[in-house]
Amino acid sequence: MTIELIFQLCQQRYKWAPGREAECLKVFERRAARQFASILSQEKRNVRAKFAAVDKSNETSGAHRSNGHAESEEEDQEEEEPKDQQALERSDDEDPLLWKPFPPAWMLPNWWERLCEHWAKEEVLKMSSQNRKNRFTKGRAHHTSGSRSIAMHRQLMVKT
Repeated sequence: MTIELIFQLCQQRYKWAPGREAECLKVFERRAARQFASILSQEKRNVRAKFAAVDKSNETSGAHRSNGHAESEEEDQEEEEPKDQQALERSDDEDPLLWKPFPPAWMLPNWWERLCEHWAKEEVLKMSSQNRKNRFTKGRAHHTSGSRSIAMHRQLMVKT
C-alpha cells in the first residue's frame, strides 16, 4: 500500500474542513514517517535480541561464531589500539550486516538486507552513535544562542 492509498482510507474515516487536504496530508505524512521510524527502531531492537539469543545458544552448545576476522599470532603481538579506536568498535549485535538473516515477518528479506546495508554505512553508524550518546547523556542540555548563552543574553539585556 502506498501512503496516498492509506491517506484515502483515512479520508473515508475522518473528516476535516474543506480545502485543508494539503495541510492534513502533510501532517499525515509526518506522523506516518515518525511511526515507520519507530517500527524500524523496534525491529532493530528485536533483531538485537534474536541475535543475542542465537549467540547465547551458540556459547552454551560450545560453538564459536567467527566475526569474519582472521586471528593470528602476528595480530596478537601488534600494539594495542588507541582508546578512541576501541570506543568506535561495536559488539557483534550492533553490526547491521550480521542482522541480515533476521528479517521481520512483514518485510521482504531483500528490503531488510538493503536496510541493513544502509545502517552499516560509516556515516550512518557515526550519526547513530552520536544520537545514542546524546540521548543517554546525564544532566541537562545546554542551549545557547551563538557564542553567548541565553542566560548571558538575559543578563546583558537587563543591564542596558
